Amino acid sequence: MMTIRFIRVVCALVIAELCGHAVTLRTLAGETAPQVRTYKTIDGASLKLHVFPAAGASIPQRRPAFVWIHGGGWTGGTAESGFPIARYFSIRGMVAFSVEYRLVKAGGPFIGDSLVDCKSAMRYIRGHAAELGVDPDRIAVAGDSAGGHLAAALGTVRGFDDRLDDPSISALPNAMLIYNGVSDVTEGNWSRSAAPGSAQELSPVFHVMAGAPPAIVLHGLIDTVVPPDQSRRFCAAMQQAGNRCDLVLVENARHAFVMPDYTAMEPVVVKAIRDGDGFLASLRYLQGPPTLVPLAPLPAPRTGGWVTRHQQNIERVKLGKTDVVFIGDSITQNYEKSNPPYENFKPTWDYFYGDRNAVNLGISGDTTGNVLWRLENGEFEGIRPKVAVILIGTNDTAHGAGAEQTSAGIDEIVKLVHVKSPSTKILLLGILPTGISDAKSRADGEVNTWLAKHYSAQAYVRYLDAADALRKDGKLDESLFYDPHLTPPRPPLHPDTLGQHRVAAAIEPVLARLLGDRCKCER
Repeated sequence: MMTIRFIRVVCALVIAELCGHAVTLRTLAGETAPQVRTYKTIDGASLKLHVFPAAGASIPQRRPAFVWIHGGGWTGGTAESGFPIARYFSIRGMVAFSVEYRLVKAGGPFIGDSLVDCKSAMRYIRGHAAELGVDPDRIAVAGDSAGGHLAAALGTVRGFDDRLDDPSISALPNAMLIYNGVSDVTEGNWSRSAAPGSAQELSPVFHVMAGAPPAIVLHGLIDTVVPPDQSRRFCAAMQQAGNRCDLVLVENARHAFVMPDYTAMEPVVVKAIRDGDGFLASLRYLQGPPTLVPLAPLPAPRTGGWVTRHQQNIERVKLGKTDVVFIGDSITQNYEKSNPPYENFKPTWDYFYGDRNAVNLGISGDTTGNVLWRLENGEFEGIRPKVAVILIGTNDTAHGAGAEQTSAGIDEIVKLVHVKSPSTKILLLGILPTGISDAKSRADGEVNTWLAKHYSAQAYVRYLDAADALRKDGKLDESLFYDPHLTPPRPPLHPDTLGQHRVAAAIEPVLARLLGDRCKCER
């Protein structure tokens, strides 16, 4: 059964595509460089505003502004981390900014200095509104974690002004978007980053007054860095004072779930940004529905025998002894077959993996969306494998999915495995070559090229293209596939007994190294 969330996301995707304005997180990670302005020089350092002009706007046209403040515990993080989100809101028609500010160090600067800088940035934007194309009465500030605290502080905390700033220019935002922000600096160890005696002064929850800017506050319910109660208390104080505060508590979301490629899966990140979009649209800062849509396939179950196999996989992982987990489709599940001469794969499994506590989580016919659903629904719970071997994607491209969507689905699987078991090393295999069609082969090649580049610097992922095991003189060796022997014959897709053995032998040196095991290498 499709969930309401699934239906809403699909409908949004259809609407955005029909309008021709759909964007994805991968689009937002593009290399379009922002304009850079120095808004302040202090202690010999120039603090920058990274500016993304509003799409389709021309000065003197005035547009609402979106000001992003990065997180990092006040001690780290960069303005660059906010570029994808800023790009999105600039595409939506706002003038977007990502702010640099002084970071906390032992002995100073302190949190209060970070807030001083953010107020200077707000005054710079409002003071230069005409040349920036900004409507000075519609400036929304947003931030994540420590940035969420600073965004909330801009709307509530008085003082902390730079003596060189023009006090006649207001630093107060007109709206606040707060993602898992700290509202009470007196709790935990956060006060260590504040100047002595200033923690309560810097805590937005203690300074909410009537007339504060409207806010949306989003927090993950399994956030172990900033407790969700920080946001509950802040919104309660806002509402008690008669201010608008929309509280969104996100199930199964960790800290910093709005940040791409961090703790959350793509649909969670997309929804968090879309929620902010909807809030700004309610204030008439934006028009039309959000245009950000998921690129990766949504997690989706199947029916029939697939359900039985899924339950069997769950029961197997509950038994433990899961040092190596193989995740995939029919090519992976085939290791369980003992049908000579063409489909006798179990001897290969027994030889390479029989003494390695290996688990086969392959299901024939699965796409990346099916695997995502399985991993989110029991097949990777409570286990910490040494290595996860992932081979998936061929059914996506076989069913017409493009290279971008397929690679995004694979990327989501890799991220999900890493989130569930950070200590697990991942051996990611490229899509194996087939003889289905030239179009599929081109798509598979594009997927593999993207995966190789994307994971070239990831410490926990080793990408390996084992295609040469199924080629001869640079071309597909169709004699290494069993599909042509079926009745009726089919194009080469599944390696046969020898082909599967050659693939296993090709990955063995890398797998053994990741396991810290003796290589069962063959010459």
